[in-house]
Amino acid sequence: DTDSEHIYSYQIANTLIDYAIKNFQYKQIFEKDKVVCSVSVKSALKEENSDNTKCVIPNDIFALIPKDTDLSNEITYKTFLHETELVAPIEKNAVVGGVHIYCGDVLIAESPIVINESVESNAILSTLDGMKAFFTSRFFIIMTNLQKLLNLN
Repeated sequence: DTDSEHIYSYQIANTLIDYAIKNFQYKQIFEKDKVVCSVSVKSALKEENSDNTKCVIPNDIFALIPKDTDLSNEITYKTFLHETELVAPIEKNAVVGGVHIYCGDVLIAESPIVINESVESNAILSTLDGMKAFFTSRFFIIMTNLQKLLNLN
């Protein structure tokens, strides 16, 4: 029995591969267009979009998980949004955040989340929001106070 007759690294690799094949599976854990959260959209043309625009996963998600995993109880997810409130207009499939998917406490997959429909803007609301932003801006407040000071002298 010499070392040249046995290549131990292959034996170890084969043992690991056998273990993985017996205990793990590559499985779809989320389907494309699964709704994971909703976000409010400011200045939306349709009122129903202002509070409840759905965010979805753009592609099927697969992960390597233990074979005995109960998908309904052991797979969880946490979403995050880049902005807490969006401003219309927004194109369909615009990336607005992401989702982290866990099996127990282990992160097993990540995905962007996108808006599932285009949201058009309401021109009147957009104009009013722009006016509000201007009249409450630092520039406007400073200029108004500066003019008051100049008029006092």
